[in-house]
Amino acid sequence: MQKLSIADVDNKNIVENLSTGFFKTLLLIMLSKKRKKYSLLK
Repeated sequence: MQKLSIADVDNKNIVENLSTGFFKTLLLIMLSKKRKKYSLLK
């Protein structure tokens, strides 16, 4: 509990990593859906 500042920084980094990972997965899902639509059109 003495290193609160370091813990706060770690928490912020974890949140940022989670958010970026979440957006990356969303982009991958959107790309996969678009690919499926293109394959259906073909």
